[in-house]
Amino acid sequence: MTEHTKQYPFYSLWRAYVNFMHKLYYPKTHVVGRNNIPAEGNTNIMVSCHQNCLMDPLTTQLIIDDRKSYCLVRSGAFNGKLITCFLKNIGLIPISRMNFEGAEAMQRTNSSSLGKAVEKLKEGHSLILFPEAGHQNKRWLGHFSLMYVRLAFEAAEAMDFKQEVYITPFAHHYGHYHHPFYDMMMMFGEPLPLSSYYERYKSKPRTCQREASAIIRERISSLMLNIEDVENYEAIDYLRQSEWGKERCEKMGLDHKHLPDKLKSDKALVNELAAVPTEMKANVYERLTTLSREIKANGMRDWVLASKCPGLKLVLRLIVAIVFAIPALLSFIGTFPVYILPNLLKKKKINGAVDEMFESTFDFGTFAVIFFPIFGIIPAIVMLFTWSWLAIFWPFVFIIIVIFVCLYQRLCVKIHGLWNFCVAKRGVAQRLKAERKELFNMVDKILQTV
Repeated sequence: MTEHTKQYPFYSLWRAYVNFMHKLYYPKTHVVGRNNIPAEGNTNIMVSCHQNCLMDPLTTQLIIDDRKSYCLVRSGAFNGKLITCFLKNIGLIPISRMNFEGAEAMQRTNSSSLGKAVEKLKEGHSLILFPEAGHQNKRWLGHFSLMYVRLAFEAAEAMDFKQEVYITPFAHHYGHYHHPFYDMMMMFGEPLPLSSYYERYKSKPRTCQREASAIIRERISSLMLNIEDVENYEAIDYLRQSEWGKERCEKMGLDHKHLPDKLKSDKALVNELAAVPTEMKANVYERLTTLSREIKANGMRDWVLASKCPGLKLVLRLIVAIVFAIPALLSFIGTFPVYILPNLLKKKKINGAVDEMFESTFDFGTFAVIFFPIFGIIPAIVMLFTWSWLAIFWPFVFIIIVIFVCLYQRLCVKIHGLWNFCVAKRGVAQRLKAERKELFNMVDKILQTV
């Protein structure tokens, strides 16, 4: 921890606690290009794609662990005095947007918040921004607002153009958007120093802003999995996540279980598919989309259709489920609010619609802020007064119980898929399996033309 970070004891305590919870949720976080981040004390705006609501800024603040960074986030999160105080203390600054909070909220909030952001930049802090002005629900890069680059030049101007201002591109990539216990990664690209624009900016500010933003957008796109063919996104996403996609990764000499390797494979696949003429792949995409939807509608997944010895796997999983049924039931009864409340929150409409990209935010947030303190920490404190040795171990026991129930529920989902494949929907499963094989052969053939 640096001297700069030690100035913020509350922030450091919060970081340690949330970092522990983050490691539980994402067992492995891969960081690529950390050396690209300008050293602490430089005026630095960090800009990323935005695909996973709170988890994006949260992970960024945890990864950049040598300083206190600040982040502009939607003002709707600042709900109530206690929450507002907490969020501001951990470095979050409210910002309102026309399409979400409206013009009145923008007028009320943004002038003060943007002024504070410029002051933090002048002091040498890092500021995190998501220029899409909202998160995406797919692995692709949306339209950029110029607010972030305008802030960068305003900070330079406030320092009389005598100090360097950097814009650092970065990107997030998640093994799974909605479920815990998957890996995630962050990639930091080459920062853009703005000093070369200073003289021209004085006469052509908008031109300089657009040019700098175009460079940053291209750098972010190169770091992430950017599936620009949104019309056929479902088919492409199914291909890359399928067992065929994993085998393709292995054939490239990469490890599909290692997230950075899988990202390389997926980016190569997307680029190759983009080079295929539209008329050669349109029908395949349409059939792949239909296949993907049918597999899900019948309670299966691609791995089930590709499974060798599915009957044996079904029997073994059933045995495990039966052996652990009673412990799982008792564990669920003792911790059911942990699972019920997030599922209720996930059904709430946000800006007029249910937003699935909040799922991991609700899971992580409710556990870290509500359930672990209530069911993990408070009972341990009470046990201390009774001199119970269990006080030392109870927080970890509670976490193990929660993870056990999650894994048991995942086991039941896999059993359901195998049961449908082997017994309940055997006829449908065989048809889908044959269709899958035919389509993957067709994809192999069209990729050979690239």
